[in-house]
Amino acid sequence: MLHPDTLTPPTTLRSHGPAAVGPSDLETAVTNPTTPEELAFAFGLYVLGTIAIGAVVLAVSQSSVRRLEARIVERPVPTGVIGIGVLVGGGVALAVVTATASFLVAAGAPAPVGTGLEALALAFPIGLTVANTVGVIVFGSRLLRRVGRGPKPNLWLALAVGAITVNVLYLIPVVNVSIVVGLVAVATGAIAGQWWHDRGEADSEPRERSADG
Repeated sequence: MLHPDTLTPPTTLRSHGPAAVGPSDLETAVTNPTTPEELAFAFGLYVLGTIAIGAVVLAVSQSSVRRLEARIVERPVPTGVIGIGVLVGGGVALAVVTATASFLVAAGAPAPVGTGLEALALAFPIGLTVANTVGVIVFGSRLLRRVGRGPKPNLWLALAVGAITVNVLYLIPVVNVSIVVGLVAVATGAIAGQWWHDRGEADSEPRERSADG
């Protein structure tokens, strides 16, 4: 005969095991870590995420990143000012697009119209992510130059060094805000300035060809 103690319900046994981790718990651990383990997990996740996005940026064009770095180094203050202007304008445009999408949907506009405007609004946070990643790579490159890695350090190494260093700085109050704003501003300004420069060269080429003809 089985002893009564052996008939313990399965639920009682499960209560002594490890608690299941749900999506909400994972999100909280990443966005608001409270223990050393959660902090280490969030830090590692952010570093890997930065490296993953940076790998895409470098795979697209390393030469473009070199040009952006040169522009930031040569004119850091004007580039940062331009970047802040673009960010403020982009934020206003995002608010207008979002409000317009909500208004049109509420007024009975076809769903694809609202969906299209909402998709357009995603361009701003995507642009911020790319700009931040470019800033991280440039930051890592400047650090490598400081330790004597030559005038043109390996950008893949710069990405790894920048991702780790910047995410460490993000853990320091006040400093993290300065780093985020600074990196995004100068990178955004460099991207906008480079785009304007390339656009000017593209417009001047047809004129030169017509003058030669």
